[in-house]
Amino acid sequence: MKNFADKTLQILIARALRAGIIISIFLILLGGVIYLAQNGERHFNYEYFMAKISVSSILRGLIHFDSKSVIYLGIIFLIGTPVLRVAMSALGFAMEKDVLYTVITLVVLLIILFSVLSGHPA
Repeated sequence: MKNFADKTLQILIARALRAGIIISIFLILLGGVIYLAQNGERHFNYEYFMAKISVSSILRGLIHFDSKSVIYLGIIFLIGTPVLRVAMSALGFAMEKDVLYTVITLVVLLIILFSVLSGHPA
């Protein structure tokens, strides 16, 4: 029974990783196509990059189908996919009642979440 749970969890993790990457690629490509359709003939000065991004600005942009917001959402999926993998691994270790690996994985997950949410590198 333990091997079945391990194999099932591995399959679920693999599918989650695959789905996250596919969704991310789709959103980034869609945002790029929208960006080119809206701004294809304009010339921009990319010498300076200043972006102030927040979840609320991305959500507002998605309501207006803003190309940059679609791209940012794709990047969020790209970043969130391995975080989901770590969370699923912690769940798997907890289901196996492996306390040491559960604690280690949860610490890693907390470090990742703190780094992402605070904007500070680990």
